[in-house]
Amino acid sequence: MQFILKAFQEIEGLGAASGLVYQQPRLYLISDYSSYLYCYELEQGQLNKIALFADSREFIPKPEKFDFEAIVEYGNALLLLGSGSTPRRNSLVRHDLSDSQADQGSTVATRQYDLSALYEKLRQTAQLNDDELNIEGAIYHQSQWLLFQRGNGAQAQNGIFIVQGNLVSDLSLSGNDVRPDDTIQSNNIVQAVEFVPLQLPVVNHVPSGFTDAILVGETIYFLASAENSSSTYQDGEVLGSYIGCMDLNTKTIQDMQLISTCHKFEGLTLYQQTPHKLEFLLCEDNDTEQLSTTIYKLTLAQD
Repeated sequence: MQFILKAFQEIEGLGAASGLVYQQPRLYLISDYSSYLYCYELEQGQLNKIALFADSREFIPKPEKFDFEAIVEYGNALLLLGSGSTPRRNSLVRHDLSDSQADQGSTVATRQYDLSALYEKLRQTAQLNDDELNIEGAIYHQSQWLLFQRGNGAQAQNGIFIVQGNLVSDLSLSGNDVRPDDTIQSNNIVQAVEFVPLQLPVVNHVPSGFTDAILVGETIYFLASAENSSSTYQDGEVLGSYIGCMDLNTKTIQDMQLISTCHKFEGLTLYQQTPHKLEFLLCEDNDTEQLSTTIYKLTLAQD
């Protein structure tokens, strides 16, 4: 897998970026210790903050943070998913992009859901301990959800949860009809859950784990990082990051390539596609409180 990786854009005012979505001419980004959604205007070089809650904060201490690790387009909305690694991290937030105030910091276009019941079903399906669930990426395709489990817990179990059914029971947002705590009942809404375990590379005896994934045609492109920690809660030394691809239908990994030995890339979005190459934008979680982040462009040659 031939690749070119280079810095694309420096963004001030945002740190610990954990996911991103490109919608020309802007980037939407999340941070794993913030409760804002960020909108970066590429042409103007301007960063806007969108409060997800009435009391949104730039920096939330680790025990209290929502730990949003996955962001995915869903119709004309963005869904932000907590990792599920602690009870505090079981939230899903839906932000409606069609609202006229959606990019102006208004909370009117935002609704929060509780994923506790679903996440418990995921743990039971994969036989994970309470502290081992760690959802880092999400794909929605043909009424099916693919949730990517990062295996940086004690069992080091990477894999994909295949979820049939809706993650959100009520997708309408209108006027003042905004309730902060719509609860998902997994037995009513989620029809079936399957777990597909997958083996990822090991770096210096440390297994790598999924950090994001997107769908391009019939191919899943994903990121994986090796971090010297056997905890879904504590950070560790970064040993490397990979780009990989797998078949959507068989979930068979087709190729993986080490792209960095020092960066922990946690967000992946498609930037441009031509017959001969794919260009992705990547964001990095530097595990610091510094409000500055670098967006990288990764180019892959296509045969």
